[in-house]
Amino acid sequence: IPLAGQSVSDDPMVEMASNEIRTTLRELTTEIQRSLEYYQSQGSERLQQLILCGRGAKMKNLDKHLSMNLGIDVEISNPINYIQFDEQKYSTEYLMENAPIFVTSIGLAKRGIEEF
Repeated sequence: IPLAGQSVSDDPMVEMASNEIRTTLRELTTEIQRSLEYYQSQGSERLQQLILCGRGAKMKNLDKHLSMNLGIDVEISNPINYIQFDEQKYSTEYLMENAPIFVTSIGLAKRGIEEF
């Protein structure tokens, strides 16, 4: 994701992809801003932080872009920090790289299975 004042890449294909995503990114940022404004208009306190999760959170610079444009701290979720795992069975590097994708599955696993 292109950041203001930063060149994206020397690779013309990366530059072209960055230009294509700008419109969608602008729409996404506007919708998030509207949601935050609505939340505040209901008498709620101003949000101080936004936490990204899911596959989209892995987009390079998305957190920085949103933070700059929304004026709040934006962090990428890392549920791996809160669990123990067998490092011989699971690569730490793989888990850390894909941590934002595992938020829902780890949350459900930690909640446990309820008997019916």
